Amino acid sequence: NNPARIVDEAKNQGWDQHKFISNFWGEIQLLEGLSFRSNFSSDLSFDHSKNYYPEFNIRKTPAERRQVSELNESRGTNFSWNWSNYLTYQKAFGDHSVNVMGGQEANLAQWSSISGRATLVPADPSQQFLGASKATEALVGSGQGEVSLLSFFGRVNYSYKSRYALTVTGRYDGSSRFAKGNQWGFFPSFAAAWNVTNEDFMQHIAVISQLKVRAGYGEVGNQAVLGVSDYITTVTNQQRYSFNNNPVEGRIPTTLSNPELIWESSNMINVGIDWGFLDDKLNLTTEYFIRDTEDMLVTVPIPEYVGAYAPKANAGTMRNSGFEFSVLYKSTVGELKYDVGLNMSFINNELMNLGGGQPFESGNVNKVGNTTKVEEGMPFPYFFGYQTDGIFNTEEELAAYVNGDGLLIQPNAKPGDVKFRDINNNGAIDPGDRVNLGNPFPKYSGGFSIGLEYKSFDLKAFLVFSGGHQVVNSLIRWNEDVTGILNSTTNRLDRWTASNTTSNEPRMTRADANENMRFSD
Repeated sequence: NNPARIVDEAKNQGWDQHKFISNFWGEIQLLEGLSFRSNFSSDLSFDHSKNYYPEFNIRKTPAERRQVSELNESRGTNFSWNWSNYLTYQKAFGDHSVNVMGGQEANLAQWSSISGRATLVPADPSQQFLGASKATEALVGSGQGEVSLLSFFGRVNYSYKSRYALTVTGRYDGSSRFAKGNQWGFFPSFAAAWNVTNEDFMQHIAVISQLKVRAGYGEVGNQAVLGVSDYITTVTNQQRYSFNNNPVEGRIPTTLSNPELIWESSNMINVGIDWGFLDDKLNLTTEYFIRDTEDMLVTVPIPEYVGAYAPKANAGTMRNSGFEFSVLYKSTVGELKYDVGLNMSFINNELMNLGGGQPFESGNVNKVGNTTKVEEGMPFPYFFGYQTDGIFNTEEELAAYVNGDGLLIQPNAKPGDVKFRDINNNGAIDPGDRVNLGNPFPKYSGGFSIGLEYKSFDLKAFLVFSGGHQVVNSLIRWNEDVTGILNSTTNRLDRWTASNTTSNEPRMTRADANENMRFSD
């Protein structure tokens, strides 16, 4: 409530970081066609945060006084490294060519931090230290963690007469984020291509400068959404409870574990055609794909009475399928080079199954609540909320909105409140009236580009677009709040009042007994 004080206190708050980044690599030719390359990189950083809040007493209200000074200070160390090695062999013999690669990669990330909070710290900058506190108690916390990933991979590329190509790859990944027995996953992929342009029968078709047909299947794994120890139950300290009016510190498991977690995998089948016309002045790429994500790593809902946060689980399969194309035309006029391009995607998203689980709500937004729902056969997820039917402009409109028994459907509403639709026809507005409010995934999306180059000057312009989807602006729940507590946009100047009864903006009300700000269309 006091911007001047907030700005003044910023002089006692700060954060700094010291970082060291390294990158080393080396390559050696072992034999003709056989080479070895090794890369090593590391990232080391030291963080320091210090925030001092002085004592002040402007008015006898909680917002305008701080009875004791406070100092919060923390220090942290983060270290990560990555080491990758590649052995490559390539050989051409006659009409055949082969490229074989085998490799290994390892990476580690570890971090630790310590923090302290003390009160009654002197305002003198030279004494703003935790040890200068006059209080008899201080709060100390710490955190640490480590994750690692070890991978082995290989790839074979084969080509015959530059017409037919085959690629086979495989990855074997092991992650510390899973329990023993579930740490490793194998992810293969295959791809084939036919370069039709190099066939003899294409040599007399001058207008087509490139024609390639390709198809592939591949799998990739995902474990990055997991925490350090989602597979085991960890105990959290500083959980206080009062026994006989005395605070006692305890430790409890705050998040449930799941030792059965396995790798999430995505497999994709794709078929595409690449075209080139007029000596590749005009290029066209078309592709159809189906991508299934299986054993999705998600947080599953559990009853609140469990008393802990929900665990991660492998639940369900999601499918993304669709068609994509891109077209690019490039040419030259004198010393001016130019190109014009367009790309578009038409993608359908669907949750195929929930692994036997029940539909659940998600997408919690502060002050709004859940905004989405997860359900089989639907987009993952989709918007879920109430439907509205304008504003109650008069007492007569309120009195006319009744159920079969003549009772008010919205008994807490007043003129100027939002009118919600009774979808389930039970004579009241309740969670059962919420419905599908739309798909957050675009039916189509794309981009347009244009490039110009003249001598030493060049210009690039890009335009992206999408459509056929819904977007939720959750900030409206804050900057168009009906209680009047917060600053609002100018839209609220046209709110319903006794002298402005035709407005579609709800009235101002501190109580909001009608819950005008509940999630709706």
